[in-house]
Formats: sequence, C-alpha cells, structure tokens
Amino acid sequence: MVTSLVPFGVSASRIGVTAPSTRSRMSRTTDSLSATPTTSWTAAGCPTIPGGYDMTSSGTENSLTQSYDGEVSGCMRVPALGASTLVVALQTSVNRAVAVSTKPIGSVSKSTNDGDFQLSSSSRSVRPGAMITMTLHYPSAHPPSMPGGSMPVLCWDGCQTGIQEQGTSLHRVSSSTFHISFRVPDDAWFEGTGAGEAYIHPLTSGDYSIGIECVTVSSGCATQPADAEVIVHLSAPSPTWCTIGTTCATLSLSSPTAQVGDVLRFHGRAPLEAIIGRPWGMNLMVSAATKHQKYPPTKFSTTPKGFLLNTVLAPQRLAIKPSATWADLGKLDTLSSTWSGVQGLQAQTGSSRVAWCQPSAIIVTGGSSSRRISTSGVAQVLRSAHLKPWGGGRSVSACSTVMLDPRRPSTIYAGFFVTPNGVAPPVQLAGVYTTDLGATWHMVPAPKGHTDSDFVGFRTDRQSVEGLFATSNTYGEVVTKPTSWSDEATTNGATSWSASTLACPRVGPCVTFGPYSWGNCAMNGSPQALLVGSPTSTTGASVRWKSTSWETSVNSCWSQQLVAVSSRGALLVDPSSQYPLIRTKDSGTTWTDVALPRIDGRSLGALGSSSFNSMVLAPDGSLFAAVVNQAGNTQQLYRLAPRATAWCLVPKVFATGASTSWAEALRVNSKSLLWLQFENQGTATSASTRHSVALSSLQCS
Repeated sequence: MVTSLVPFGVSASRIGVTAPSTRSRMSRTTDSLSATPTTSWTAAGCPTIPGGYDMTSSGTENSLTQSYDGEVSGCMRVPALGASTLVVALQTSVNRAVAVSTKPIGSVSKSTNDGDFQLSSSSRSVRPGAMITMTLHYPSAHPPSMPGGSMPVLCWDGCQTGIQEQGTSLHRVSSSTFHISFRVPDDAWFEGTGAGEAYIHPLTSGDYSIGIECVTVSSGCATQPADAEVIVHLSAPSPTWCTIGTTCATLSLSSPTAQVGDVLRFHGRAPLEAIIGRPWGMNLMVSAATKHQKYPPTKFSTTPKGFLLNTVLAPQRLAIKPSATWADLGKLDTLSSTWSGVQGLQAQTGSSRVAWCQPSAIIVTGGSSSRRISTSGVAQVLRSAHLKPWGGGRSVSACSTVMLDPRRPSTIYAGFFVTPNGVAPPVQLAGVYTTDLGATWHMVPAPKGHTDSDFVGFRTDRQSVEGLFATSNTYGEVVTKPTSWSDEATTNGATSWSASTLACPRVGPCVTFGPYSWGNCAMNGSPQALLVGSPTSTTGASVRWKSTSWETSVNSCWSQQLVAVSSRGALLVDPSSQYPLIRTKDSGTTWTDVALPRIDGRSLGALGSSSFNSMVLAPDGSLFAAVVNQAGNTQQLYRLAPRATAWCLVPKVFATGASTSWAEALRVNSKSLLWLQFENQGTATSASTRHSVALSSLQCS
C-alpha cells in the first residue's frame, strides 16, 4: 500500500499500546524482528523494489500492507529529519463524516440509476473471513447500461458507517442476473456515527447488513445509503482483540535504534478502515519527536465515543544514531564524475574544452577559443530516419545533450528530443554525430534488434564513446533490464562503430547511471536507474548489472552527480533527495548517509522543490550548491569546504534582477565551475549563456 508521511502533530489518537493479545496469529508481531537495521534491503528481509521504502517529503514511497485480519507489515528507510529521536506510528484518516439515514433499506432496490433489482446472498450465516456470493437479479426490467467489469461498492454494516469494499467486479450470469464476491471482515473495524465521529467496532457475533451501491457509477453515488441490503448473522469466536479493557493497535520495529538511511522492518495490527482490492487506508507515519509529545492510551468502549478522524495508532520511539558527517570525510580526491539525465552542457574531465547546446548550434570552447557548430543539417537526418523534431517544425531547436569526443576535436555527438507524431508526450531521444564540425550529420547506428528511437544517451570513458540503446524507452519508465540494452561504441572519433555492451567505468568502482528515459518533469519526474555491476570477464567488457542497495533510481529532472573517489569508493550527490549525499566504500554493495549542514536554515532535501537548486562536488574537494532563497526571488551560491562544519555564502556569483534567469545545473571541470542560464528558463527555443568561474576565485566573504 502506498503510504504517506504527515506531520505527527496533526492529531492525537487515544488508542494505546499494550502487549500483544493472546490470539495465536498476533505472536507474529514480535517474533523474527530482532535483526539489526541495514542499508541492504535483501539482508533486512525486504525485497529490492525500485522506488520502494524511502521516506520522502512527498510521502509516496513507503511500503505498508494490511491483511484482512488486520495485521500490518512492511519496510521503511529511516528518513533524515535532523532529530535524535523519531516517532513511528500507524495512521489513518477515517472517512465517516457523511450524515446517513437510519431507516431500514431492505433487499429490493428502487434506485433511479441502478434500476430495480433483488439483492440476495449465498449464505445467511457467515464466519469471519468467509467468501460469499452476492446476487443481483432484475426480475421484470432490463438492467441499466453498465460498462463491462463494473465495480460496485459493497458495504458491511452500513455504506456510510461501516466498511466499504471496492475493486470487486460484477459478473453477468444471465441477461438479468449478476454475481459479485464479498469477503466478511476478519478483524475489528472503524465504525462511524454519521455525525463526524468514529469509533472501533469489535469483531463480535451478531446480525450485520451487507449493502450495495454504485452499480452504475454516477456523481455522489458513494455518499448515499445503500441501494439494497441483506442481513446476515456473523458467528465469531469470543474476541480477545479490541474489547473492553484491551487496546486496538500494536506496532513493532526490527530495531529500537538506527541510523539515517537504515532499512527497518515493522509489524503490527490495527482495525480495518476500508477495502479496495485489499485492506486500505492504514499508513506508516514518521516524524521528529517533540519534548512535550504525548499520546495517552485509550481503551475500547462499546459506546460510540467520537475521536478525531485523522487518527494516530501505536506510536513507537526510534533512537537515531549519528551519521558520518561531511567533516568526517576529510579531503576527497575526485577521480571522475558522471551526471544523470541529458546534459545540455558538457565539461570534459582533465580538459579545458566545454560544449553546450544553443538553438541551431552547438558552441565549443577551449581556453580562449570558441567555435560555433551548426546543427541545421540535423532536421533532415532525423526526417530521413522517420523521426520528427520535438514541436513538429521543419528545423531542430537546441539539442538536449551534447558530448565531445575525447580524442577527435572535430567529432561531436548530440541528442535531440523527437516525437512520433510531432506532439508530446511521448518524447524520445535521437542520437546524431558529426565528424567535420557540423558540415554533415549522421544518425548513431542502432545495434541489431534496435531502432533509432531506442537511443537513450551517450557514455564516455575518456577513450571511447558509446551510444546506448534500450528497447523499453517508454515515458517515465526506469529501464533496469540489461537484456534490453545494447550499444554501439567508437574509439576513432566515429569513423567506425562496433557492437558492444555497457562496461564498468575505467576509473573507480563499477557503478553507473542506467539508460535515460524521458519523463515529464512538471508532473511525473524522470526516473533513471542507478546500477552496480560485477565484471564476468577479465576485461570487464561483460557485466552483470543490478540495482544498488539504496538508490534504485534517481529523478534526473535534477542533476545527480556520481563521483568516483577511490577504486571502490563513490559518492552520489543528489540535491533533490532528503539524502543529498550518500557514499559507498565497497563498490556499491552498501551505501550510507553522509550528514550535511543546513543551508539558510533548511536541510538539503527540502531544497529539491526547485529544479534550479543544484549541487556539485568539485575537484578541489569542495561542495558547491546553487540555491533559490526562501523568498524565491534570488539565487545564491554556497560552498562547503573540505572538513568544514558549515556552508558559507560565496557573494556576487549569480546575477540578480527580475529580467535575469537563474543558473541551471552546475558542472565542473579541473579548474572551473560552469553553468548555463537561459533567457526563457530553458525552453527548447531559448538561447543560453555559458558561465565559467575559476574554482580558486570562489571564496567566501
């Protein structure tokens, strides 16, 4: 179940925590949970799932599941909240605020939308967890027009007071008869009074209604009483859970202490709130503990006593052990750097040559010289390959990515966004190259089994250039299957190409960014895999690639930098993450968080809300961060020197003023900090200005 991260102080549940009940299945809330936390998902008993378990500020990446008997389980990665103690709890928002009718409804529907039908059940005596069949029979009139696989809402003990069950299809048996399955609750559930109040109903024997509504979906149908209902008798064992004198929620963590970034398992039990294919509505909530925070327990009552609908259950305290700090790392040697996503500016490592994209041209500088490489011939090359430039025009706009050949100054590689029908989405990337400084352009040859539209980016190891292709280059998809990759490599400036495979970097550990897949940065982001490889031959040409133990993917709408600092050590610099700096010392097998000081009172993870925030590790061992201030009207440059404990402001680097655009993603070469600024904030037709400042001059005031 997708979970949410919400401020812990939004509500104060009065449901408490005691020892697990004597019910046999509840013994599993504490057994097998003594394992220590770890940054390796598999070692923690948590499967490696791209995008899973990270407690992000948006709260969209936690994993919690609840079974029909109320048991909850899942995994969480400890968030970076800057506190020595966190509170972990179950949380749900009980939706029981709609006024309801108290009149008996009966088994015959007279609904205007759903038609006149008779509702019956396959059994009038049921047990907890039993599956029964509900039948809708239209005796004299034709059923209303319903789309295939209609999914009505089924209700236990009232459609606006009890549990709503959704996600089950209605199956046609005859022209006038339909069947639908219903599962009887196997746990206590949240019950409403219809007056904005809620309480917990125990799993006890008695007569209960099973109702149905929204057979034909219409506006507001789920806010009304049931169209029809039948009464069944529930025969349940004497409850030992959620009764008078007992509590109604438990939660256990696999460790009482952890570091930021560790993966913990959790297990517990809570009442049911709703069913959408499976129990739904229970989330895991994590927040920094406050000094006066108290959640006194409340026992279950048979009398409906209202409590806040946004409910916190079974809070547990988690002690946070200090992470390594930036100052602990000392002076770092940056051996090589690669960046995620497409790169409109490329600074060559160990060289003064720089290239960047402009409308109708690529600008290449080296020292004091500058050359304009025309891209006017690219449009015809794309059309010959049956690819349409983004926007559908006759000419191409600015390239999206550019790369210089490490050996041949006259060879330049570029990627342009294209669309199948001239409109977006979808959007794909097309790779082209020139060997004569733009006089002629050519398509990067597609490997066997691929087409030109499978192109997903360039790679270079300072000796060769690779054009990478992937068959799963679809909108917003993380391409992680090595069987779908191929590449063409050149070592002679594109004079010839040969089939190859993605190899380990020549410098540093075998860690790299995977194939680029375009995504909508204004809506969905652009995920890109982060991969760890193990060579299967002495040459390293054949590599077994897999997801890393932490970051399975990055959002390449921001510029992430992967920096090799030793033969087995690397850093991932990611200003969009709440873990903006993580490191590996064992070639990507495990990763740990590195705590960074706050900037302007804010944690680095909070800075990712603006795509104009970027961060880069420079060859001199300093971190630089371009940050839009809290007022959102200026951009400033901060420096974190080696062994420093605080960022300092580097004054007068970025221009200010309403007519001046902000710096794009920062880049570095051996001597300079570089960035682009666009007149129209980086649109495909806007011209950019390249800025370069010597690293030696970037000193704090």
